[in-house]
Amino acid sequence: MKWFEISLKDAVNTSEWLALVKEIKDFIYADGTATNIHGMSENELSLLIERITKHINSGSTYQAMSARLNQLLNYNLHHSMENRISLKQSTAYLHNKFHQENPLNHQLWDQEIYTRSLQSDSSTIYLSKSDYMTAEVNEALIHLLGNHTELVNRISSRFLNQSFQNSNFRRRIWSIVLISRCKSKRNALKQMIQSFIPDRDEHNKLGCSNFLESSPSMSSLKDSVGCLYAMNYLLKFYQASLNTSDNLKPYCVKLVAVLVLAMKDHLPRNQPPNTETICLLVQELFVFLSITPSFITHLPPIWFTRYSLYKMEDEKNNEIFSNLSENKDIKKIAFSQSVLKHLRTIDSNIADSVMNELLLIENIGPISELCSEDEIYSELFYEFIQPVTESIFSGYLSESTLLYVWDQLILCIAGAEPVETSVTHTLSCFVSAFVYLCWIRIHKKEESSSDQLQLHKEQTNKGIETKGISALHEYFSMIGPRLHENDFQFL
Repeated sequence: MKWFEISLKDAVNTSEWLALVKEIKDFIYADGTATNIHGMSENELSLLIERITKHINSGSTYQAMSARLNQLLNYNLHHSMENRISLKQSTAYLHNKFHQENPLNHQLWDQEIYTRSLQSDSSTIYLSKSDYMTAEVNEALIHLLGNHTELVNRISSRFLNQSFQNSNFRRRIWSIVLISRCKSKRNALKQMIQSFIPDRDEHNKLGCSNFLESSPSMSSLKDSVGCLYAMNYLLKFYQASLNTSDNLKPYCVKLVAVLVLAMKDHLPRNQPPNTETICLLVQELFVFLSITPSFITHLPPIWFTRYSLYKMEDEKNNEIFSNLSENKDIKKIAFSQSVLKHLRTIDSNIADSVMNELLLIENIGPISELCSEDEIYSELFYEFIQPVTESIFSGYLSESTLLYVWDQLILCIAGAEPVETSVTHTLSCFVSAFVYLCWIRIHKKEESSSDQLQLHKEQTNKGIETKGISALHEYFSMIGPRLHENDFQFL
């Protein structure tokens, strides 16, 4: 039995637990529902539990139970770690044997040691006590969330504004959060996966290969056969859901690549991945597409009819889908305005500098001559941020920084309602920060030398004449990969 299971078993035998149970019983009797509690529906029970929680949360009995449980968890965790570290046998050797016998059944700390044993010398294989404890606490959290997905929304505050500690923890947290959102269509997705045999699609494969080769975000994937096959399979499933064989847009490849990037340590490097892994990735992809605002994914109405993971009343479907295109444009403009607003909050001078540059490119008069700047700005500014937005930074950031940004989006998905509104807000904050961080670096580079400044101006003017806004994206693609997650934490 694991340390956290022992702690829970010990907790229910304490006087604090008995006092808490008595308080709950007293509340139920006072609430007048004791005679009907066994006949309650699931929703009624949920409401009752919510009322009980509000009643006891601020009470001294609850506080005493929380303190006692915390004491038990700390004691059993430290005791478990002391026993483990005191083992004289080579943990790496034991894991090696265990991993070969049952590679799917291993804990986070096992995987960490195994990875170190392959990549490092023997002096760095063994973890410290604090490393063991961190890994075990994370494992307990995964176990708890896996069995009680209703608690998923509680993790957002704990991990906000930091990246997850290791790839195994990230992989499992992402999966739990996304799959917990997979409701009405999960069985349909599984049936689709079981009946679908992806054929060899050389165009998709070439598109994936080219992106992995050229993107600094994906440098660790480019030599992995398993990752390349996983991306190709996901794109084929996506095409099958759209009932089309048309070539997919580049942003589709970029979104798929991030899910595979988070899974890379669980994918074989020299052979295609197994069906179970593909099944999980497909479910995650479809959940993510359902949650992500439609102006980013550009999904057609038929996709939402077949695969959206949110239930909608049938009689409202026609009205919703007939207005989908219009709503998409409205949301796109609103998003553009939100990004520009955040950018002005960060630095109004930078915001004006960006807009003046865009207005110059499009040969529109200066700001002072505009009578309704918001209307003119929104379309133009969205065209400027569109490639970064639609790819959700894939291809524009280094691997670690990209995963940090996506960690925040996953936490956003876990902890907020309505989800799409929260995702839009979080993404707009990061896009505005990205524009700001890139823009100040462009001008800092310009000011470093007068000769370089003159050359840069000549190159910029030439680029603007020939490429327009796309010339500015070239700077983003060069500067973005140099940004670190700490650069974004002023948000």
